Amino acid sequence: MGVFLTETSTSTVNVQPLITALTSAITPEQLIAVLASIVGVGMGFVLMWFGVRKAIGAFTAAVFGGRIQV
Repeated sequence: MGVFLTETSTSTVNVQPLITALTSAITPEQLIAVLASIVGVGMGFVLMWFGVRKAIGAFTAAVFGGRIQV
């Protein structure tokens, strides 16, 4: 004999109050300021990463080239 699965109820999540609360709490100016801050900090980290890589490469080349003795 087979088991019959019947759908008894469906539940839906009402996200409209959450969307309303978020849009009233955060202004577009605040969102732009946060995104600009994230981009600015990210650019700083990228430039620092390239600078550290260049410094390590210059030091390694100087050691292996014999210009610096450790």
